[in-house]
Amino acid sequence: MTRCAADASVPFQPRDGGGPIATAVVTQAAVWAATLQSGVATEAERCACLRWRQAHPEHERAWCRMTGLGADLRDGTAGLAPPMARGILHAAATPRRRALKAALGLAGLGAATHLAWRELPLPAFALLADYRTGTGQRETVVLEDGTRVMLGTASAIDVRFDETQRLLTLRAGQILVVTGADMQHRPFVVATGSGSIRPVGTRYTVRYEPRVSPLVHVAVQEGAVDIQTRDSARTLRLSAGAQTAFDARAIDVPRPLDNASVAWTDGMLVAERMRLADFVKELGRYRTGHLACEDDVADLLVSGAFPVDQPDAVLGALQEILPLRVKYVTRYWVTLAAR
Repeated sequence: MTRCAADASVPFQPRDGGGPIATAVVTQAAVWAATLQSGVATEAERCACLRWRQAHPEHERAWCRMTGLGADLRDGTAGLAPPMARGILHAAATPRRRALKAALGLAGLGAATHLAWRELPLPAFALLADYRTGTGQRETVVLEDGTRVMLGTASAIDVRFDETQRLLTLRAGQILVVTGADMQHRPFVVATGSGSIRPVGTRYTVRYEPRVSPLVHVAVQEGAVDIQTRDSARTLRLSAGAQTAFDARAIDVPRPLDNASVAWTDGMLVAERMRLADFVKELGRYRTGHLACEDDVADLLVSGAFPVDQPDAVLGALQEILPLRVKYVTRYWVTLAAR
C-alpha cells in the first residue's frame, strides 16, 4: 500500500498574510476537504491532497481555512472558533461515488454571472442609505475615524459623526465592525430598530433583518460590546467568543461563538445538520429571485461549508448528494423537490 511521507491532516500553516485567496484555490480546497471528509478516502487520495497542499503556500492557506486550522483569509476578520469537520457536502451513509461527484461538480464552475439588476430589494427606508450592497455583494468601507465596516449581502447603513458621538445605523442586513480609536473619545454606537450596541475596543458582527424578524444577532470576536434594548432598557455586556440575539424588550442568554455566525465575512455559508428549508432560505439571500423547497424535502439535513458566490453550483451539488431535484421554472424562480 502506498504511504504518504506525512499525514495529510497535519497542518503546515504557513504565515497568513491576511489577503484574499483566489476563488479557484478555495474551490480546490473545498473539493479536497469533501474527498477526505467523505469517510471513504483512499490512501492515494490522501497523498494527492498532501502534495497539492505542499505545491503552493496559497493552497495550504485555503486548506487551513476550509478545515478551520489556519488564520484569517481576509484583513478585518477574526479567527473562527474551533470548527466541526467540514466538507463541501456530506450526509450520513452517503455513497462514495455521489459524495465525490458532488464535490467535483463545484470545482468546474466559474464565477457567478453578475446582472445589472441583481440587487435584492431593501426596505424602502434603506434605499437611500449612505452605504448599501446588492444581492451576494460584500463591501468594506473605512470611516473617518479609521473604523472598518464590512457590509454583507443586501445590507444598508447610515453614518453620522458629530461632536458628541459616532453613530452607525444598521438599516438592514449584516455588518462586521472593527472599531477605530477616536482622538476625541466619542462613543461609538451601532443603532438598530430593536436597540443599540456600544463596542469596547472590539471586532464584532451584527445582523438585523427587520422585514423578517425584530431580532438583532450579535457575535463578538475581540473585545466586548454593551447591548441595550430599545423599550425595556435592558443591558448586557457580551465578551469575546460569545454571541446572542435581542429584540426591543429582551436579550437572549449568551452562547459560545460558532462558525456560522461569522463565516459570511469570508464568503462562506456554514451549515451543521441544518434543515434543507432553513439552508435554502439562507442561500437565497445570495441569489436573485425566488428560491424555495417543497415540504417533502424540507427536513433533509445539510452539513458543510459552501461558497456563497456560487449559489447555483451549490444547488447542483445538492441534487447530486440528496434525494432531490432542482426545478428551474425560470432563471429567477427555482424550487427544490423530491425526485
